[in-house]
Amino acid sequence: MLKLQLGLRLLCATAFAGTFHWNVLAAQVVPEPVMTRFTYELITGQDTSWQYVLRSPGHFQSDVLLSKQGAALQIAAVADTAGLVRRLELDLFRFTPDHPDQKWQRGQHGSYELGPDSVFGVVRNSQREENQRYPAPPGSVIFQWNHIALVEQLVVRARALNLSIAEIPVYFFGTAGFVLPAKVQFQNKSDSVFIDLGKDVFKLVLDKYGRIASGSAGSTRFQHVAPRRVFPADSNITRELRCPEGTLRPDIAQIRDDPSVSRILKLYPPASHSERFRLLRNDSDLTTCRELLDLFPPQGVTPQLVDLGEVYLVVIGIAGQRAGVGVVSHDLTVAHFTLTTR
Repeated sequence: MLKLQLGLRLLCATAFAGTFHWNVLAAQVVPEPVMTRFTYELITGQDTSWQYVLRSPGHFQSDVLLSKQGAALQIAAVADTAGLVRRLELDLFRFTPDHPDQKWQRGQHGSYELGPDSVFGVVRNSQREENQRYPAPPGSVIFQWNHIALVEQLVVRARALNLSIAEIPVYFFGTAGFVLPAKVQFQNKSDSVFIDLGKDVFKLVLDKYGRIASGSAGSTRFQHVAPRRVFPADSNITRELRCPEGTLRPDIAQIRDDPSVSRILKLYPPASHSERFRLLRNDSDLTTCRELLDLFPPQGVTPQLVDLGEVYLVVIGIAGQRAGVGVVSHDLTVAHFTLTTR
């Protein structure tokens, strides 16, 4: 499967995430997270499907599990600062309906790239390959129905345009150049958004980071639930990860009070400023350790994983003058990354 770790390894290595991006239309001005990860439950009548969305500045990944249809899709995309999807990769898999735990067969792979006035595509399966080029108006967002990550990208694009009502051309990948206009309209200080697209109206509720918390489109309702991967085989990714066994204890008071870290901690409840902390242990925190190390993979330096009450800290390079610090919400849905200033 196509696995895009959303540039987190690169982000940690280059400290790109140490710079903050500000949402001009946000109801609350907050630093842009290095990562958000949500699992969405979509209900249409008696049918329930699941989507896992992992997003960082400039990248996002979406895993979609359609159990009743015996299908799974994985999208990995690169976007620019203007909110346009510059490149999108799609993998389609098939399995016996209602049995996603059984063997998967790869269906096809699609690759789409946005040009100045066209979208270039390559679609291939085990038997053939097809090259495509279809016209697309400038500023088009590559899109397809019922993908939460792509619906959210329309919101990202509208924010980048700094408009309370934005008209955005939408290019539907997998078609012969089908384009529709989308009208994105922010409501109530931008914590809710309406998107008119063709005959559909998406009604969205946003969180303080501008991510979709819940919404509807026609008879379909969706909301984010406790984060989990939706592909059964993904449990193999973290199975070998363990909590660090080192005895080195970082100077949490110094790290917590560092201006670049305290700036992030202010986004969280007061308990995150507590003097009390503990290092995570394999006997009681193994699952949490695996999730944190999957988000912030070691880069030659063993990180220290700290429970600070309302947040986890992932401290990297504590022996040097500057430490890389990941701040992760206790529900493991939101992560920031910065460098200490000392």
